[in-house]
Amino acid sequence: MTAAINDLSIYGIFEVNFPKLVNALEHAKDHVKVELKESKERLSIISNPEMEKDTGAKEAVIQQYMEKGI
Repeated sequence: MTAAINDLSIYGIFEVNFPKLVNALEHAKDHVKVELKESKERLSIISNPEMEKDTGAKEAVIQQYMEKGI
């Protein structure tokens, strides 16, 4: 979904033409990114419960996800 929002210009949707639509979609994209980050954190804890105790390992996994752009 976030990739599709980035491609709006391909379909002729620009902030100049549709400012409210573009702003709403950008706001939605930001919320999706936050939810994805939180979901990844929860999945990393579920898949490896020992990481909950080791915050350094938890941060390393999160950083790996962020670098991959997942």
